[in-house]
Amino acid sequence: MDLARIRKFTYMINSVILLLVIALAGFFFLCKANILIWFSIPTLLVYIIGYILISKDRLDIYVRLVYFWITLYMCLCTFCLGYKIGFHLYCLSMIPIIFYTEYMADKLGKPRINAFVASGIIGICYLISTGYTAFAGPIYVVDNSIAGAFWTFNSVIVLAFLVIY
Repeated sequence: MDLARIRKFTYMINSVILLLVIALAGFFFLCKANILIWFSIPTLLVYIIGYILISKDRLDIYVRLVYFWITLYMCLCTFCLGYKIGFHLYCLSMIPIIFYTEYMADKLGKPRINAFVASGIIGICYLISTGYTAFAGPIYVVDNSIAGAFWTFNSVIVLAFLVIY
């Protein structure tokens, strides 16, 4: 895969994530999860900045920014809405994808991210957010039928990203 194809693919992924963030902001509004509604604003900015980084061939910075932000986003969503919503599942998809990203960076001679370190950090964040929520409960309570539907939605998104990569 050449750099032009990777850049095009990354634009597409960034666009999909940006659309997901917008849709999730609507979901947070319906759940009256004010913390997450406000957190959607800097999240949107991260993915807008992502377009600039991609256009300037700074994919190494883009990958670090997105991995950091998705991990932060996942933890905050899990703390706020609980693990029954399924945001913690994003961590499970990020770990194998980061190894693929490291491989592609190596093949292209670009700066690499240390996949083992990143995976360890993601795993620790996963355990803290789900463990705390299992013990203390979420900040916002969501109806079980909505939680089940949204867990399914998040599962489909996570599986789709795994299949695509």
